[in-house]
This record gives sequence, structure tokens and C-alpha cells, in this order.
Amino acid sequence: MPTNDCMNPLWPCAMTGAASCLSGIRGIGVIIHGSSGCFFYPATLLKTPLHCTNLIEEDIIFGAEKRLKKVVEELSSQYDLLAVIPACAPAVTGEDIREILSGYPVIVIDSPGFIGGCEEGYTTALGSLPCCIDEERPGVNISGLDLIDPFCRGNLIEMERILGHANIPVAARFCLDSLLSTCRPSPLTISTNPDLCGQPGREIGTALGLKNLESSLTGLATWCDDADIDPILDEIRLAGEAIDRACDKYLRRFEPPSTTIFGGFSYAHFAAELLSDYLDAEVTSVGCRNAIRSSRFRVEEARDMSAVDRILERDKPELVIGSSFEERQVQNAAFVPLTYPFRGMVRLAAHPIAGVQGALSFMETVLNACMDLRRRECRIDPHTSLQEFV
Repeated sequence: MPTNDCMNPLWPCAMTGAASCLSGIRGIGVIIHGSSGCFFYPATLLKTPLHCTNLIEEDIIFGAEKRLKKVVEELSSQYDLLAVIPACAPAVTGEDIREILSGYPVIVIDSPGFIGGCEEGYTTALGSLPCCIDEERPGVNISGLDLIDPFCRGNLIEMERILGHANIPVAARFCLDSLLSTCRPSPLTISTNPDLCGQPGREIGTALGLKNLESSLTGLATWCDDADIDPILDEIRLAGEAIDRACDKYLRRFEPPSTTIFGGFSYAHFAAELLSDYLDAEVTSVGCRNAIRSSRFRVEEARDMSAVDRILERDKPELVIGSSFEERQVQNAAFVPLTYPFRGMVRLAAHPIAGVQGALSFMETVLNACMDLRRRECRIDPHTSLQEFV
């Protein structure tokens, strides 16, 4: 199996991805089988209850069986199921963890950091769950929910709102749900983030982007007899018109911004499509943190700071979309947060990026950021606001 460098600070490793998948499921206790350093990174990032065997050098050399069993025995009465995720060091020592823990209500997730990025770990963890599709369960599953994602909870709220208005019940939420619900998903799934694949059920489409949302709802309507998608289709149309109107008014005064986008492929490509279609933006490059797929834009790897610096120096964009890493590298450009991490800013509300409100919120943020940049450049009236463009 090909491996990727897991020492990269710009994107979490597979072990962290597995922890983010399972820690969103109520009833599962997640145990990081590794050192305290391997534990504190996902614990700080996810802000959910995680547990750790806190291995030290002697455990790696002489065996960690006793320490692992002790942690499992202490936690087994608190959860319906325990998930043990070996970090890199115990993954290469050769101990048969499944044999050691036979007899306990435990699943072992083979996703040490060196197998790849967080998406690989997330998919591996998801495939380890005891899921069985319930053909009789009504509704549609919502997939692509990852606690690492700053838009995770906002996406869930938005999708529940949309499906509720369309009279389509929500089944399992992957992965922000109870263990019972997660293990008996319905046959249909709609995704909020196509980068996170492997969810049970037939994936009808994605809710990332207005056109994709419309197509996905149309597909769902053919499977759900009681669905009424017309109110949401009207909402999608009105949202597209509002974005188009705001962008047109912006373009009457200013040139389209040259834009460089960083993030996971699906979110970054969504941003590039929206900016290109509505704002006529020149997308100079998409700096991708994970696996690259086909795109009409120039897409290149941006998994380390040297790649980010090279792209920014070459493109010299007016608008940068990405993470705090990119924000710190640009001085005279507008910035819009899109991907982990968001540092140095307060975020209390559950902001979506999927669905109708996700598209509106993203374009609102982009136009406000561009307006702020033009104010600085052109010294326009400081009281001018985006309200004039709506």
C-alpha cells in the first residue's frame, strides 16, 4: 500500500481522521493506543471525549498488553462499544491487538498516521462499524460529517432543515449520531462532503453547491414517494438570483478578483466553481490538501508550507481562500476561511457550507472580504457595505 508523509502540519493524519469519525458517534468510546502526544493532538482538535493508553518507551519495547487491557477494562462498562485506534508506534510492533482484546466489546481500527491523511482514516473507521442497511428505514442518510471540519455542525443543521422542508425524513447521520442509528442506515445517502466516501447506502448526490443540491433533491424525489421538493427548488432559484445580483453589482464597480484557493478537494472545487460562475473570478490555482480529482481548474498539491509559499509567490492573488496557514502568508490580499484550522477568530455559530445557506454564506463572506480589500485600495466611503449589493 502506498504511504504518505504523516509529519505534515497542514492536514491531520489517518489516526486523527479515524478518531474524528468515531468520536461523533454517541455510545462509542474512542481509545488512542499510543503516546500522550498522539492523543493530545486529536483531543485538542476535536474537543470531544477521547481516551489514551499513554504508552512510554518501555511499552513499545516490552509490550503494551497490560496497559491496553487495563484501559479497556476501565472503560468497557461506560460505553456500548469501544474503538481502539493504534498510533504509528504500536502499529509496527507486531502485537495482535485483536487477539489481546478478544472477549471485550471492542473494534480495532487499522489506521495509524502513516497510511495517509484524515480522509483515509475516516473511511477506514467507517468501514469498521457494524453497519447493516435497514431496507425498511424511511428517509435518507446524511454523510460527510466530520468533526475536524469547521462546517460540520452547520452542514448538519442545514441539511436537516432542507430535508424537513422537502418532507424527506433524516435517517443516519454519518458521523454525528447515536451508535444504534448509525448501525442501521437507510438505503439512500446524500453527502455534504464528497471527499469522505464509503458511507453505507446508495449515494444519490451531494448538497455542496446549488446545482448539485438541485440535482440531488431531484434524484431523491424519485425514491421518496412523499417528497415535496418544490419549496426547496424555489429556494435554490432565489438564492442563485440573489448571489448573481450581488456579484453583478460588485462587478459594476470593481474588476473580478484573482483568486487562489486551498483546502480539501471538494470544498476547494466548490469555491472555485462558485467564484468562477458568479463573480467571473480568475482562479489561478487550487492548492489541494488531499487526493486530487479531475477539474477544469489548475489543481496542485499544497500539503506543506513550502508548496503554499510557492503557489502564493507565483500567483500573487488578490483573494486567498484557505486556512490560517495561508492567512499568515498574505499581507495585501483579501482572505476567506475555508478549511481547518481557523485560528485567531471567534466562531460561535454553526456555519454551513453545504446547502442553500452554505452557498449564500460563503458568497456573502467572499464579497465582504473583497469589499474590505477595495476600501483599502481605493479609499472608498468606509460606510459602504455589502447591503448596497443585495
